[in-house]
Amino acid sequence: MKRWSISIPVAVLISLGVIGAGASEGLPSTSLLPAEIDPTYAGTLSQILGSDHFIFHLKPGDTSIEVARYEAFHEWATTYLGVTPAKKIDYYKFSSADEMAAALGRPSRGTAYPPEFAMASIYPWQNHECLHLYNSLLSPVPTIRLIKKGMVVAHEFDPWNDDWVSQWNRREVEEPYIYIDMAIEDRAAGWHVPMESILESDGFNEAFAERGMVIYVQAGTFVRYLIDTFGLEAMKSIFRAVAYDDSRENILTAFRASFGVSVADAEAGWQAWLDRLAAEKAE
Repeated sequence: MKRWSISIPVAVLISLGVIGAGASEGLPSTSLLPAEIDPTYAGTLSQILGSDHFIFHLKPGDTSIEVARYEAFHEWATTYLGVTPAKKIDYYKFSSADEMAAALGRPSRGTAYPPEFAMASIYPWQNHECLHLYNSLLSPVPTIRLIKKGMVVAHEFDPWNDDWVSQWNRREVEEPYIYIDMAIEDRAAGWHVPMESILESDGFNEAFAERGMVIYVQAGTFVRYLIDTFGLEAMKSIFRAVAYDDSRENILTAFRASFGVSVADAEAGWQAWLDRLAAEKAE
């Protein structure tokens, strides 16, 4: 039984980028194409599907987009975070990774554009980039990568399917990538890095370039531990208190002010938490 039931009006399909009357519940539907997306490629996404909170830009004949799933995610995410978008999310769905790379001028399978409140992806369902947009409403400036990425990885839920286990939901695989399980395996293998080394965004980016998803999983489970231990409001406080390029000293100070403990103490608690979960999993 689905926990989040919603009423979705009949979707309005129109070509040439115009949304028909009655497709919105008061949210503006004006689209502003992110500068990174080549207009030539964006122009091929001429089928427009408008729902209450999204504008889906699709290839003609594409019926794969999971509108109800997105609307359920919107209802949960905005309620959970306590945010109210000023406009609909523009979702540019490309048909392949090659097409998206050509449109962006770089390899990508999904990316978010907070200033335009837009996202681009090759998937019919991708809560990851969608949540980046909702999280961006928590602060007028981008936060540090550890918190920004951690918040998304910690909350990759699927309310439409009543799935509250954070996993790589955009991947349709037989064995889902459940982040807690991945973190337990990474800790056992000794792949985690000291938390203080990835507090600054540059340090996080360097670690990600070297270790990839290990760093995303570390950030996501650390954020999950912090929220479960200290509450969502404390996490929202640190999200607002630090900026993307803040120094380690400023981050350490803001962290203690938000959570009441040092990063080192929080890291020790997170490691003990993972160890307890690993022991429970082994029973």
